[in-house]
Amino acid sequence: MVGPGVGEQAHLAPEISLVVEHNCSLPSVFGAKVERGRRHDQAQTYRGPPYPRNLWERPLVVRRKDETVTLKANIDIRPAGVQDAAGIADVAQRTWNDTYAEIILPTTQERLLGRWYTPAALGEATGQSDSWFYVAVVEEKVIGFAQFVMREDRRGELTRIYVLPEWQRQGVGGRLLGEGLASLLSHGAQEVFVHVERGNNKGIGFYESRGFHGVREFVVELPDQDLDLVEYTLSLESR
Repeated sequence: MVGPGVGEQAHLAPEISLVVEHNCSLPSVFGAKVERGRRHDQAQTYRGPPYPRNLWERPLVVRRKDETVTLKANIDIRPAGVQDAAGIADVAQRTWNDTYAEIILPTTQERLLGRWYTPAALGEATGQSDSWFYVAVVEEKVIGFAQFVMREDRRGELTRIYVLPEWQRQGVGGRLLGEGLASLLSHGAQEVFVHVERGNNKGIGFYESRGFHGVREFVVELPDQDLDLVEYTLSLESR
């Protein structure tokens, strides 16, 4: 799915400063060398239907790669807990392999996943102040997750959002996003931003279809590769 990916936790990975999930982005981590930045137009205000705070359960059709099957399932969106660590790590592993195969080197994926998705790292993330970490669950199985962090100047950041490949395009990512935006709004956020890899077309499509607007491009230098990123923002002031 889409995600912020490499932007997960600033204090966990000092070598990188960002990224994206729907599987859109990498978790945001500060300290990386950023260069060749370029501004886009100013952010636009989202004018579509509001994201509901109280999410509902609904039957979904799941399309799998090997065959098409119909599965009626009730999806629960709730705060993540320590008991979800293994499920979150499994979703991250599978979605990173699917989303970043042509974007992030396998060695880089392995290093970052091993840093951000250990039980200790996830325990710290789910307990972080000014942060909201949600999971999407079907029959106690984690099928997606998202984390939102309040930054300075009343700006919220979507640091990661991932949904298993077989559950993508079923509304799960939108429900995770809606819950996070509601939390940010309730705490006074005026804008939300996310960093997306330039080649992450699924992630970019997810955000643009929900009113996010690209405002700048920049490059993050990692030990074994450079990542071209785009910052997308969504105004929350009129919501």
